[in-house]
Amino acid sequence: MRLKANVFIREREFPNRRVPPQETLALMRRLTSPQQCNPTMEELRCALINSWCKETAHKNGQAKWKPNNPALGQCAVTALVVQDYFGGDIVYCMHKSHYWNRLPDGTEIDLTRSQFAEGTLFCCDGIDQRGYLLEGDMPRYVGTPIGYAHLKSKVEEYLRNSKK
Repeated sequence: MRLKANVFIREREFPNRRVPPQETLALMRRLTSPQQCNPTMEELRCALINSWCKETAHKNGQAKWKPNNPALGQCAVTALVVQDYFGGDIVYCMHKSHYWNRLPDGTEIDLTRSQFAEGTLFCCDGIDQRGYLLEGDMPRYVGTPIGYAHLKSKVEEYLRNSKK
């Protein structure tokens, strides 16, 4: 019940922001395409690090994004890409507005933790649904669906090129 309340509150924050229908349709076609390869977690981590850029960060993080802290603003889009390849859940900490993954075997993986100071503590406030991260008003407002599509495309290209 608490998770539903959090989702409801967050969706209400930006009720007028909408992704144009043609943009959403193209995005959904792209996101549901079959995977080209099955990377290891280390290969995916390298692909993500080499694919992060200002354009894949959420809107609030873009102004602060710098190459010396490439994980800044990348947590939601990165969690979505990790879920594409390894499944599992996307975990959310509302106090730090941070996302990471819980794999099907229960292992938690946070590939963007480096954006925070050493020793930063996170709590699990719930599991966020993939649909909310791609279609909810708040994620659309901060550009998560577009950043995700861009990051996923860059990761796929990196993985294809690294296999050659």
